[in-house]
Amino acid sequence: MPPDSKGQVEVELRRDLGLFDITMIGVGAMIGAVIFVLTGTAAVVAGPAAILAFIFNGLVTTLTAFTYAELGSCFPEAGGGYLWVKQSIPHPAGFLSGWMSWMAHTVACALYALGFGSYMAWWLQEYNVSIFGLDQGTTPKIMAVSVCLIGL
Repeated sequence: MPPDSKGQVEVELRRDLGLFDITMIGVGAMIGAVIFVLTGTAAVVAGPAAILAFIFNGLVTTLTAFTYAELGSCFPEAGGGYLWVKQSIPHPAGFLSGWMSWMAHTVACALYALGFGSYMAWWLQEYNVSIFGLDQGTTPKIMAVSVCLIGL
């Protein structure tokens, strides 16, 4: 946008994401967290019952999608989850809800970092690369912390 007479640029949010765009955002998050990070771990821990976990997760995800669609139609302004909580829940509960959401995002990011660290440690081990002589238990943790620090 061109600047106004005072040299300031007015920025506003637009609602131009379509169904395909929103679906791809959700699919991208699921691919990152589930397929590349957790599928192997789930298969080792749960064995064939991992399929049941994915079915139950699909049911919960479907209910969550319906909830987001309903909330999006009730509150059509830009702002997403923050706006929904702010306008529909009283202050103390809304405050707690915001912190719970922040904590959930933090845990998810930690999971991604640990997944990256594990894969990076495996890759380094495959090519016989040692970082400062660290053992196999410490390398994934160091890699996870490193990717978090790089992301800052």
